[in-house]
Formats: sequence, C-alpha cells, structure tokens
Amino acid sequence: MALFASGAKHAISGHDAGDTGCYGQVKWNRRDQQTLTFRWQAPRGVKLVPSLPEDDTFHGPLDYWGRIRAEEEEIEYFFTVSNPGEVPWSANMAPNICLSPRDHPQFVDPKSKHILVCQDGEWINASRGELFTRLEPRWSAKQQYPRLEQIVVRVSQDGQWVVGNANDHCGSISWNPLQIASCLHAIPNVGAVQSHRRVTIRGKFYVFRGTLDELFERYKRDFGLLNP
Repeated sequence: MALFASGAKHAISGHDAGDTGCYGQVKWNRRDQQTLTFRWQAPRGVKLVPSLPEDDTFHGPLDYWGRIRAEEEEIEYFFTVSNPGEVPWSANMAPNICLSPRDHPQFVDPKSKHILVCQDGEWINASRGELFTRLEPRWSAKQQYPRLEQIVVRVSQDGQWVVGNANDHCGSISWNPLQIASCLHAIPNVGAVQSHRRVTIRGKFYVFRGTLDELFERYKRDFGLLNP
C-alpha cells in the first residue's frame, strides 16, 4: 500500500483537481503538492433544505468544506460544518471521519486485538475490559467515558507500525474489523450549531513506523491531554 511504502505525503498524489466524491457534488482542488481542499458544491437552495430527521439525529440546513495536508508521517485535516439557514440545528451533528488501511495484511484484525484507545495515559486494548463490553463491541462513547483521550489507534501485526486518528472535537470512537475496511473512526461532536454559525474540526491521521509511546508524544504535542 502506497501510504505505508512511500509515506503519508503520497497518499493524496492520485487525486486530481475536479475529482468528485460524496453525492458527486464535492469538488476537490490541489493547492500545492501536499494540500487538497474540498467543498460541497450543491446549489444554495439544496443546502438550505433541512435534512430529514431520524430519531434524535442531526436535522437542519448544512454546508461543509475543508482541507487536507499530508506530511511524511502525518496527515492534518480541517473540516468545517456550517448552518447557513435561519434556524438552529435540531441536534448534534456527528460527521464520521475515517482512517482506513483497507486490506493491508499487516492490519487485518477481525478480533480487534490491535485496536487501542487511551485513558488516563494508559493504552487500553479493545479486545478486553469493561470499557467495550458494556457498549456495542466496536463502539466507545466518550460521553459515557469522559476520561478517554480523543484518539483511536491500530498497531500492525508485527508491531512495527502505528496508525491513529485524532481530532479536537472527538465525541465517540469506533472501528471496523472487516478486512475490506479496517476503519478507525474519531467521530466529532459539533453540537447543535446555531443559525449562520460554523464549527471547524482539526484532526490528524498518524502513519509511521514506531511505538505507541512515540504516538502518544505526538498526540500530546498536537492536542494536549484532556486528562493530564
């Protein structure tokens, strides 16, 4: 996989300006060799139409945009969500920000033995402990466990590589053990955004050959500790 063979900065090398993504309405542009920007290109009338509510989930007018910048071992992302309408959102919006090594053999982990989260400075394995048995097996809500840090990590089978997903609005953590996905989700909680207001999420994907201790130091450098 190129992301690991050549370093994280090459992860965006295949994206051409003008590529479309979600709903065929997201426009990507290359700012420089390391930076991509994106913006939802739906007509303003579409952005102002409230989405249909499902249970207590997000419901309201929506716009979004952001940028991604890749370095050798880290990818920084900024994702802005905006309420362009005249009424506040009915509930929190939780965009799913995902890091996936896909089916790379070093990261196939159907029993989640190599998935970790951090609580009180200690890495906790997802395959053990009350933290995960009281919830769905692949889900950890930070609302219930507020001492969790804002990061979820996967270690390679040989213990040589670490990949992590963290952001400054992380409200819950999940992952997918399936071979075709192997996702790590740091899901932001942006709240019920008021009319004509916006929230920007800042996050990092970490991809490097190293240790959990090294990753923890990078995370502290970038985000500080919620529970020092």
